Amino acid sequence: MNDADIQRRIAFTSLHWPGWTFEAAIQHPTRSRIIDLIAMNQPKKMETHVPIERIEREAQAAAQEHQDINAACPYPFNSDAGRLFKQFFNLAHESLKQA
Repeated sequence: MNDADIQRRIAFTSLHWPGWTFEAAIQHPTRSRIIDLIAMNQPKKMETHVPIERIEREAQAAAQEHQDINAACPYPFNSDAGRLFKQFFNLAHESLKQA
């Protein structure tokens, strides 16, 4: 995942679009432009120095153990790491439901 993808994911997490996944939103012409505009105008550094891959691994493991994100997330919810954790947790949780 490159820096632009990370910035777009962080931008998406700040939008609070119920029912929309990141993948669906970037395929939608208007929502994709909104994500890109926010990504371009937000600070380029994450607040935390936690690697994205670590957040993704932790979220996937937590989705197998917990049903509730409030019990699973080790990061502050208003931080970039917390928002990314939530996104990865929800994706992992959905894929577990489909399996």
